[in-house]
Amino acid sequence: MSNRVVSQTFRHIIDDVIANVRQDFEDMGIEKEVLEELQRSWEAKLVATQVAEFEGASMPSLANALGYGGIPSVPAPTPTPAPAPASAKPKKEPADDSQGTKRKRPAKEESDEDEIGSDLDDSDEDEGDGNEDMILCLYDKVQRVKNKWKCVLRDGVASIGGRDYLFSKCNGEFEW
Repeated sequence: MSNRVVSQTFRHIIDDVIANVRQDFEDMGIEKEVLEELQRSWEAKLVATQVAEFEGASMPSLANALGYGGIPSVPAPTPTPAPAPASAKPKKEPADDSQGTKRKRPAKEESDEDEIGSDLDDSDEDEGDGNEDMILCLYDKVQRVKNKWKCVLRDGVASIGGRDYLFSKCNGEFEW
């Protein structure tokens, strides 16, 4: 598709969305200027990514007016780093605590033996290197006879060997 056709398609989509949400904005008491700013922002992002060009919206003027230029403006980065170090310190400490917690978990599990099902919980030592196979799905039926399990699974995804497989129904038999 040519850039003109792409621009016309994006223009049609933007105009359609703005027209459809205009009444909702008015019902919620949101000013008309907010909707217009949303439209300008949407157009500016498309122009800044050089996906489409719109009439009356040149890339440098519209992108720089909304802060999407090549060089970030000084006021925008200043507020962001100030809260980040304050929030980063607690994040680093829990990260260190979480590593420490992994070492402490066996002791914690021993002290929480009164919890329901605590004897059935697996320890974190079994986790391995993190590239495990996994199935995420709904189950219809599960049967167990001694060490054999039979499962009927549905609507799921199986991640096996780094590849994802979608399925609508799956039968499985497992031995422990």
